[in-house]
Amino acid sequence: RDDGIVLRAEPPLQGFVAIRNRPSLRNEDIREVTLEPDPQTGGPSITLEFTSRGQRKFKALTRQVAQESEPGSPARFAVAVDAEIVAVPEVDAAANPKGLDSPAVTLVGAIPFEEAELLTELLQIGHLPIALDLEPAERPEG
Repeated sequence: RDDGIVLRAEPPLQGFVAIRNRPSLRNEDIREVTLEPDPQTGGPSITLEFTSRGQRKFKALTRQVAQESEPGSPARFAVAVDAEIVAVPEVDAAANPKGLDSPAVTLVGAIPFEEAELLTELLQIGHLPIALDLEPAERPEG
């Protein structure tokens, strides 16, 4: 059974997001985390380098997101740390119907730089699970 939870998105994200209460990836699936300024925006750019197991899990997650998305709707998953959503990246379902098979992923500009620094530290420490979960197509406003 896959119970879900509803979390309030933290600014700059808005509203609520319903996600599975079972993470698709955890800290142990991440080999390295780096934080740099994005050269185009100057905002934070967090790169997560996966272990080989993490890469397989990320591909499976993004394949599931792409396949379950409605045509014309964004295919999204939530990045939650300690029950707080910190990013809601999109997968181009049309271009990646079989998922993203990448050894690393970069989150750009999702949160302010100070929060990105804290998130990077938490992920490097590894004591909190990182949850990359599906976001449903419908999201109540609030």
